[in-house]
Amino acid sequence: MAERKKTTKEERMEIVQYCINHGRNYKETAAKYGCSYSQVYSWVRKYESQG
Repeated sequence: MAERKKTTKEERMEIVQYCINHGRNYKETAAKYGCSYSQVYSWVRKYESQG
């Protein structure tokens, strides 16, 4: 299993904003920021439900 990259809350917000602003392209966002598709998807879902 690959090592997970630790991200700060601010980094996660940047990743979520990038993803939303680029048509919810989770795959591209994950590749750009070096994290998994599922993690990006999870962060976007959490952001949309909780703000």
